[in-house]
Amino acid sequence: MATEVAYRKSEKMLKQLGIPIGHETIRNHVQRYGEAIKHKQEQWNKDEASGKRASEIIMVESDGIYVSLQGKDRKKSKRHEIKVGCQYEGWEKADPAGSKYCLKNLHVLATVDSSEAFWDLDAMSKGKESL
Repeated sequence: MATEVAYRKSEKMLKQLGIPIGHETIRNHVQRYGEAIKHKQEQWNKDEASGKRASEIIMVESDGIYVSLQGKDRKKSKRHEIKVGCQYEGWEKADPAGSKYCLKNLHVLATVDSSEAFWDLDAMSKGKESL
């Protein structure tokens, strides 16, 4: 709220909700957390560029669907499989209340290539998309 609205207006809005906090306190929190977020983003970018980034757990989900072919492609086979997979590092809270979550560092791959190409972990880890 304070990043889009003036600190004094944020103060008034929060007081209406029964949260007594001053505009200067809101400013201090924005400054402190902004610096912390900036530092984490810089560290993540640095680790990503150097290839040193690590994760405690990596989740991989995959599925496929067969689609019927039409026209001249039908001569080779009557259907073809579209392979779809996603890789992520768990979940993180999407809202402060913790009632909604989103996937952390999501990478998606969709292809009609062979299964071997699909399971090429290098392609999944780089988050390449191909159709």
